[in-house]
Formats: sequence, C-alpha cells, structure tokens
Amino acid sequence: MAIITQTLEYNGNQTADLILKPLFQNPMLNALFTIREDIEYREPLNVVGPLTGILQKYTGCAQLPTTGNATITQRFIEPQKMQAFVQQCADVFDQTILEKAKKTGVDWNDLTGTSLGKLLEDLAVEGLTLDLFRLIFFGDKASANPQLNTIDGVWKKLLAGVADANPENRVSRTVIPDTLAANTARDTFQKLLTTGSSNILKQAIRKGKAMILCTGDMFDNYLLSKESQNNAGVEQAYINELNGMTTENMGVEAIPYRGIPVLAMRDWDTEIALIGGANPGTHRAILWLPGNHYIGTDKYSNFNKFKAWYSDDFDTNNLRARFRGDYNYAIGQFAAIATSNG
Repeated sequence: MAIITQTLEYNGNQTADLILKPLFQNPMLNALFTIREDIEYREPLNVVGPLTGILQKYTGCAQLPTTGNATITQRFIEPQKMQAFVQQCADVFDQTILEKAKKTGVDWNDLTGTSLGKLLEDLAVEGLTLDLFRLIFFGDKASANPQLNTIDGVWKKLLAGVADANPENRVSRTVIPDTLAANTARDTFQKLLTTGSSNILKQAIRKGKAMILCTGDMFDNYLLSKESQNNAGVEQAYINELNGMTTENMGVEAIPYRGIPVLAMRDWDTEIALIGGANPGTHRAILWLPGNHYIGTDKYSNFNKFKAWYSDDFDTNNLRARFRGDYNYAIGQFAAIATSNG
C-alpha cells in the first residue's frame, strides 16, 4: 500500500511545491545537508586551500614575489534524473476496514477525492522521502540495484575520499573492531575527534558545528558506556534535554559525546544488512559537519513531473513522480569516518 490515487498532474516548476518542497525541506535533511535547489545541470563546489608562504623580509623595490599560493580544487554536484512509478490494483482494499472509505456505484474503484486517496497520497510522499534518504547515503552507480544506482551517495564518496591523492579532499578513516566490546563506540568517537581529525576539522568542532552519525549498534554500545559511568545521573538531565530536542526536530535518538550530538541512524543498520555488511563493514560512524555536505536539485526543471491517476482500462491506481538530485561533499578534510572491516 504505497500509491497515491488522487487524479492530479503537475509539470515543471508546478511540481516544486507538491513534491520537492516536502522532500528537500524535510527537517532531518535540512539539519544534515546544505540544500541547493538552483543547480540546472552541473556546478562546482570550489574548495580553496589556505594561502600560505607569502610573508618574507622586505629587501627593496626590486624584490621578487613569493612562491606561496592557494590551491583551488573543484568537486562537482550534478543532479541526475530519477523517477518513482507505482501501480496498484484497484480492488486491493476490498474486504478490509478501508473499504468504507471508497466510493460506491460505478466509481467503486476510483479513489479520486476520497479520504483513502488522500491517505495514500501522504504515504507515497513519505515513501519518496525515505527512499531519497536511502539513496543519498547508500547510492552507488555501480550497484545492480536500480533503486540505488542513480547517484553515488555519502558512503560511496567518503570511502573513495580516503584514498584521494589531493590532501584537501582526503577523508580520514578509523578502523572499528569487528566485534563491539564494551566501550568500543566511545573509544571510536574519541579517535574520530583526535587522531582521526585534521587540524582544520578540530577547529570547526570547537566552534560547535559538528555531530556524530552512527549505526544503531554503535549507538547502543555507547549508551551502555554512558549508563555504566558513576556520574551518569549527573549528566542525565542534559542527555534528556538533548535527546528530546533532537528527537523532536530530526526524528532520531541522540546523546552527547564531549558535548557533540551522537545520532542513531538506525536505518543504516537495515540498509547495510540488505546490501551486505562487508565493504566496508557493519559498524559505522561519521564525524559530520552539515555545511560540508550538499544535496543539489533543480527546483524548476521541465523534467520535474507529478501525476497520480486512476486507469479505467486496467482498473489500477497509478503514481508517477520525477525530479533530479545529487550529493557531494565539499572538503575531505572536513569529514572523518570510522568503519569495521566486516
């Protein structure tokens, strides 16, 4: 039951409010990413390195310029076309409690304008949102799964960044033991914030702009560490305050580590189990700066389309939604990951 059944059709920029607004203005998405809605085709995320080595002793008016320069690196965001097309047999709700929400007479199977049609419309938009999150984090163009091979997502790009030859784009990686012993998550977070972080990332962390995203098993392991501390009760009020705030605004559990929110991304556990835990492994965490991660779309593209309709010929209710999207990070030094090997 994941199909909109209200007869509507919107094209181009008309689709923006109906589909793109609830998708790309989702509170969780906006908390984690910088959303760009104006990328028509392909746009660089220009990364400018520090300008150093330019100060020297003054030796007169004939002095030659210094050799110091700033390194400019370009990473691109290029929204790709994607589509949802769902078809549902019209009599699927017969002999259920939802049958009362259908029409009567010759229009029995047409859900247009019914409360059931609105319910299914909401479910469809929610389903698109969940699928978009899945694609953003686990997209892989090399995958055989058509639901994941539209773009390369967060994990594919950050893992590739570990081996990047350019130090500006290189992502650091900490190895998590395959077996989560007591305090493994706590010790992993410590490494992410110390040996796993570049100096420039540590500066951003001190400014209070960081969070840690982790799999549910890592979150639970860290929670056990917190509960075993002698001063757990002292911190509990702050934990409850942070957890309530994050859960309300973003819909996930959270507890702090050194004042940094640790978010339980339990959907990761489900997806990792589906695609296979190996490469890079089942236990994962990312030291995350929201301003470093971008999602791009073209809000007013003519490709955008939304249509939901009942087909009398085939006695089916149908949904088609089209839009464009992509993900990329800007600076590798502003990201640090931790993964197990198995």
